[in-house]
Amino acid sequence: MKQGIRYWVLLFVFLLFPFEAVLMAKVHKGIWYHQQPTRANDQGMFFVDSVDYEGFCGLVTSAMGLHYFIPNIHAKLYRIFGSVDFHPQDDRGGLKAKDPYVYSPTTTYPFEDFLGHKYVGRHVTTTGVAYWEIQNIFRGVSKDIGDYTCRTKWVPFDKIKSYLDQNWLVIMNSKQGGGHYILIVGWEGDSANIAKQFYYVWDPWKVPLGLKENEYELVVDLVGNRANIGTAKNISAYKISGTVFKKIFKDQREDSTVFAFQCLPQNLPAVNKTVSMKSLWIKDLNRIKISDVISAAKLNGVTDLFVNSAPETLLQSVVRSAHAAGLKVHIVVS
Repeated sequence: MKQGIRYWVLLFVFLLFPFEAVLMAKVHKGIWYHQQPTRANDQGMFFVDSVDYEGFCGLVTSAMGLHYFIPNIHAKLYRIFGSVDFHPQDDRGGLKAKDPYVYSPTTTYPFEDFLGHKYVGRHVTTTGVAYWEIQNIFRGVSKDIGDYTCRTKWVPFDKIKSYLDQNWLVIMNSKQGGGHYILIVGWEGDSANIAKQFYYVWDPWKVPLGLKENEYELVVDLVGNRANIGTAKNISAYKISGTVFKKIFKDQREDSTVFAFQCLPQNLPAVNKTVSMKSLWIKDLNRIKISDVISAAKLNGVTDLFVNSAPETLLQSVVRSAHAAGLKVHIVVS
């Protein structure tokens, strides 16, 4: 009897505060990780004299974002432009035949160098790039490949969460190293309390730049090419608190905005944004009268029933009754 009372209390709570299937606290998984050239992780072609790195952080974050939305972006550009080499005297940079889905000093850097020469208009050195030059990369790629449209926006810092929830990615200029671009791919936590928020960062530097060990947590399990990282010695994908995230934000544009972008195939079918789901989980079918539950659920807008496994005849009865009322049934098998 007590369990029956407990069930009806739970049912009342579910109906009064139904679960809404909405996008929130989104973490985008499977980002292809790339790294900017530094002498510490590559003894190759990008270093002369005392230069220990190239200022490719803006190019790298752009490359990671492009690969996420357009997985075969390198192949698309190669079909248009062919093999392009901006430094034929020493084979430094350009666009090669091999598609750099993973970090490699012979493919990743040339692709990023191509983005710099083609869409920024110069070889990017330690001086790096500006926000507007990053925007030009996405605009130029979108124009050249034709079958994808890249949208860009300047988003207020406090709106980053909502854009991540809507399947945008964000490139943010940070105070790390005096000025550094990082790719923001997700967040989670309490939307109303920054101290209880966490942000997911794909950092093109060889280690989490300028952060103390207690200020970040590595999350390489979310990186798309973890199983095949080529010659990369470090994967700087990590999670930081909202407090640290706010601390490292650098207001480069002096209007508290960051660069958000999204690349989508053209001619996508329309999406019905009004669809939502209200669900009810029934743990024990033997202790209820299913017709009463279905009537109450239907009256309160429930669309999906989750039920624990039960004898086949009982499940069939539940499914028939639920379907007759227009409800979906999901059987939870432990």
